[in-house]
Amino acid sequence: FQGCGFGRAAVEALVELAQSRAPRSTAIGLSYKPANIVAERLYRALGFQAAAQPDENGEIVAWLDLTALRTNMRTAD
Repeated sequence: FQGCGFGRAAVEALVELAQSRAPRSTAIGLSYKPANIVAERLYRALGFQAAAQPDENGEIVAWLDLTALRTNMRTAD
């Protein structure tokens, strides 16, 4: 089912849920295996930024800046 938008919808729903449950949060982090190019593309497209170095398990850690996301949402209204 890759390419159907299910992954994007799931991540967007989780971001919304996290924001509603923890409105003062400033970032959301996740990790993925370096070989998972599909995940990397998806997370980048949603605004996640990869850290410079992999974590202790060799996975890429990426962060979504929620303060910038909120600012962008306000200016779009």
